[in-house]
Amino acid sequence: MLTALPAAVLAGVLIGVVMGALGGGGAVLLVPVLAFGFGVDAVPATTMSLVVVGISSLVSAWSSGRRGLVDARMAGAFVLCGVLGSALGTRLSHLVDGDLLLAMFGGLLLVIAALMVRRGRDAGASDPGVPVHRGQPDVVDGAAAPAGAHRVAHRTRWGRLVGAATGVSLLTGFFGVGGGFAIVPALTLLLRVPMRMAVGTSLLVIAGNCLTSLVWRWPTLARLDWPLTMALTVAMVVGGLLGGRVGRRVPAPRLQLAFGILLVLVAAVTLVQTLRT
Repeated sequence: MLTALPAAVLAGVLIGVVMGALGGGGAVLLVPVLAFGFGVDAVPATTMSLVVVGISSLVSAWSSGRRGLVDARMAGAFVLCGVLGSALGTRLSHLVDGDLLLAMFGGLLLVIAALMVRRGRDAGASDPGVPVHRGQPDVVDGAAAPAGAHRVAHRTRWGRLVGAATGVSLLTGFFGVGGGFAIVPALTLLLRVPMRMAVGTSLLVIAGNCLTSLVWRWPTLARLDWPLTMALTVAMVVGGLLGGRVGRRVPAPRLQLAFGILLVLVAAVTLVQTLRT
């Protein structure tokens, strides 16, 4: 496996750049690479992805947090609300045949790709550089909303947060993915978090979700290829830090459109390889 380490480093850097720039996508790309590029079985591949993506996303989140682009309170709530979904998803994954799991994963990639392409083509996408303003009252028709309306909006926001967190964590546990491309749309569309803040917050949520899933997959850690795992981790940390710089310079819609197209290609390869086995 030592001969595969240079390829692992290259793959890790490239995937890390994508994850650091867009706030997700690490495991979505890493699982097929591990399964079909390095011959890792489905369950160990998803477990390995949780280790690699968890560590690399935590470092990228720390980098974003230094620039004020992480809402730690929202990320913490997202992770805590998602514990049950992650545990349930992980248990369900052990009941599904490995080939079927990868086929379902390919289908998930196509769904995510469609969402990303749609967002990338949206001419009315908000400016990702707009900061989050905390402590300001809700505004309705140009005026501050009354206290009662504020409480209703607050309860609605938390209800959406609980629902989104549970659904994303279910996917995290079942497919062994960090959930970034489910987290970012949830933050931006449901909770109205600006894009750049959503990316940084998503990275912290991914790290928490990966850790939660690893707790339930603890017995499988001994079967991992640790030299390959550590090479990928270091490479993705470097790539994630580079990707953070890219994400601050390239318009988000262009990145989203390009990544959506890339996901279609990865999904096609995943489904074709699954059908051949």
